[in-house]
Amino acid sequence: MMEYRIEDRYREDYLEWLRQLGETHPQAVLYEGTDQHGLFVEVWPASTAEEAERIQDAARAGAAPWRELTVWTGGKINAWSFRRLT
Repeated sequence: MMEYRIEDRYREDYLEWLRQLGETHPQAVLYEGTDQHGLFVEVWPASTAEEAERIQDAARAGAAPWRELTVWTGGKINAWSFRRLT
């Protein structure tokens, strides 16, 4: 899971990026906060802990597809992995 805030001046560029991300990575689930303006969350399913770590590391490093995101967030991307309990 990645969580970050998009600056207002980048919102339209970001929404276009989200549309493209949804086309190229349909497994990703994307959310916008309803009570915190500009707060977004991406949830990426992973079948193993290693795959989750690879996705998390890539997002934090600003690798594709998150390259543009580092500019729009000022480089602040929070990333966590969770395992299902139920």
